[in-house]
Amino acid sequence: MLCPVPKGSNWAKLSPRDAETKFWHPLADHCMDVAACAEALLSRPMIRLRLAALAGEQEFLDIWGARLAALAFLHDFGKANRDFQSLKGGHIAEAAFVASNAKLRQAAGLNLLESWLPGDIQALLAVALAHHGAPPDFDRLPQCDRAWSKDESRDPVGDVRALVNVAQNVWPEAFVMGGAPLPEANSPFWHGYLGLLQLADWLGSDEAPDAFPFSTKEDGSRLAFARRRATDLIDRIGFNSTPQHKALPDYLEFSRISAHPPSEIQLAAADAPGPVVVLEAETGAGKTEAALWRFARLFAEGKVDSLYFALPTRVAASQIHGRVQEAAKRLFGSEAPEVLRALPGDVRMDDASGRRLPGFAMQWNDDPDEAIRRSRWAAEQPKRFLAATIAVGTIDQALLGAVCLKHAQMRGFCLSRSLLVVDEVHASDAYMEKLLVVLLEQHARFGGEALLLSATLGAAARARLILGARRAREAIPAPTEAAALAYPSLAWRENGELRLVGKASRGRVKDVSIEPLKIIADPGAIAQRALAAAESGARVLVVRNTVRDAVATARVLEAVAPDHPALFRLDQIVTLHHGRFARGDRWRLDAEVEQRIGKTAEARPLVLVGTQTLEQSLDIDADLLITDLAPMDVLLQRVGRLHRHDRRRPPGFEAARALVLTPEDFEPVLRARDFRGPHGLGGVYENLLALAATREAIGCGAHWTIPQMNRALVEAATHPVALEELEARLSLTDARWSRASMNHAGGTLARNAAAQMASIDWHTPVIDFRLADEKIGTRLGLGDTEIEFETPQLGPFLNSEAISRLLIPSHLMRGGSMEAKAVDIAACDDGFTFSLQETVFRYSRFGLEKL
Repeated sequence: MLCPVPKGSNWAKLSPRDAETKFWHPLADHCMDVAACAEALLSRPMIRLRLAALAGEQEFLDIWGARLAALAFLHDFGKANRDFQSLKGGHIAEAAFVASNAKLRQAAGLNLLESWLPGDIQALLAVALAHHGAPPDFDRLPQCDRAWSKDESRDPVGDVRALVNVAQNVWPEAFVMGGAPLPEANSPFWHGYLGLLQLADWLGSDEAPDAFPFSTKEDGSRLAFARRRATDLIDRIGFNSTPQHKALPDYLEFSRISAHPPSEIQLAAADAPGPVVVLEAETGAGKTEAALWRFARLFAEGKVDSLYFALPTRVAASQIHGRVQEAAKRLFGSEAPEVLRALPGDVRMDDASGRRLPGFAMQWNDDPDEAIRRSRWAAEQPKRFLAATIAVGTIDQALLGAVCLKHAQMRGFCLSRSLLVVDEVHASDAYMEKLLVVLLEQHARFGGEALLLSATLGAAARARLILGARRAREAIPAPTEAAALAYPSLAWRENGELRLVGKASRGRVKDVSIEPLKIIADPGAIAQRALAAAESGARVLVVRNTVRDAVATARVLEAVAPDHPALFRLDQIVTLHHGRFARGDRWRLDAEVEQRIGKTAEARPLVLVGTQTLEQSLDIDADLLITDLAPMDVLLQRVGRLHRHDRRRPPGFEAARALVLTPEDFEPVLRARDFRGPHGLGGVYENLLALAATREAIGCGAHWTIPQMNRALVEAATHPVALEELEARLSLTDARWSRASMNHAGGTLARNAAAQMASIDWHTPVIDFRLADEKIGTRLGLGDTEIEFETPQLGPFLNSEAISRLLIPSHLMRGGSMEAKAVDIAACDDGFTFSLQETVFRYSRFGLEKL
């Protein structure tokens, strides 16, 4: 409607606020839009099941649905206050002022809700007032008497009473005395409902023509319109899986996922009882396909509606996206939903890429019609990613649903519909693992399903992830018992205990010679070894623990053999592989890696240098591996990229061989501050005892049979008892080992405590929910800064697109502002330099470097 707002009327939204000509949307109509979205969501069987599970009930009661829809209708009653209506104040704290005042509650009619949650009307209303991400602090409310005072032109409290009357008329059953009360305030149910309400508010606030445009005088009943539009909108954004269910055959076969015949463990993965299942198998055993098969079965059985495939890095997620996309098309045919690549700043729906515009708009490069554009709603903002039907992204996006940040409950609620697949579980640090444990417990309370994939998971970590930290202590077997457990395996919780069963995989048996070389600090010697192998026809993979060491190695390689044809190149330009490249360059680098050293690559000599990005998800098949020392679980992951496929090898490389780069001894690390030594030893990989145990397992050289020895190798280097025994032995000759162990233990305790404090306790009433320190977001990647260049810059590679954006990791911007803008941009020999505040960066064929 065209402003001005008539005397005595209340607006909820003005558009645009700063223009001379404004339009307004009535408060009651906006409340109805949001309530209709909540009502439509509450009608979906999967959502009703999830909320009932949170409440500890077998079924979701109809009276709950009516009351929760009415509560959603009242979410913005605070906007009736005179300060908000005159553009002089807000509405959340003002609403809480009414909710906390018995006299005002009575006058506003809110006392009619008291029987819904006996004795806790403030806790009930606090949930409605948390729809923007968090509730107001009821202990620190401002004085708002004037905002709610009555005069000849306005009666704010009476206007709230009018809203309550509308709710009574639309949902009369909600106000029937004696109906079953809603779950108690400390039930996890309320955090789940808050997530639904936040989603409903987001949807109901969409002003687009195909969503909830402002009312006009010519409109009929807003109730009828809102209900029709809400049902339609929720279907179109992907909350209706009926088309996909109809596309499935009566009898589902593995061939709907993969053209390869299934292994025993892949088939068994679908039958293992949930809610949390751990699948362990060697690299190349088809764990991804096993996860997709479990999703297909659970989806067909109506136990999940969606899939979120979580990986440790953006590079890994980019690689898996294509495989999941292909499987979705095989499974659902023409009804396959587009697969979201859920990477902030690098969003794709299937093959279409999107670019964020001001507000929440997204510009897609395939110019979709409105129906397709609307179906991509989840892709338009990272907080919505988990609402997608099928999404592939980083584990961070899932973990953000377990921590005390705005809209965390919405993330958790959306995720509850999904099979959560977490790949490369071993790659988590103590902080991330603790958050993952919290997330898994939360997901299980919802009745959700999770599958964790790993090639190398120790018994202690397995117990914590399946049973939780408290029960895990008593469930960890002795080192010898743990080493003897079956592998490959599936594990889950059964009658409160951990159960593990062995199943055969399709993986190959691989004999690997492990040779230690004390040249980790000598990039020249490393380059010499790599080039010598390439001269003999080998494809050599060099994995360094840090970007700095990887770049140093690549520079030396080029310096000593600039024209050598085996050096890894993109557009004939020598380069390497790590995570600090612009997204367009990174896509091309990933593709070039698989082209040169993947399963179907031509057998030509190659030297490829990179970091951990090469050990995760890329289908790499090297003839020789040269790798920095790393904890055993990580080292085995890297070994998985060696002789990955059955193919002919160049002379001298018929047997798999890994050269492990080590220091002369651990002295540089033991004398370093906080035991953070060079080459990622004590830094990237903080547990020195785990590194020392791995070094001992290698000895003067070793011969490992993979995967038969995986379990024993991992337990010897990760089992708590084994590490305690190693510490006792090493400390006899050097007391610094005990100090290093205590330092790591203290750091682990601190990180666990920080993670616990950061996580949402879903048994805490929503009224007591408080947002945590912003540093939590930084730990989960939210502190990374994406800068945009006003003029796109020419990059180092000939056929790459000009670079308009770069992601700056938070640890390179310590003390800097996320709002910093690039200045002093200047071209250099193979790229460009720029400054952010006082920090100078270079972007070149070696990626992003801090100068």
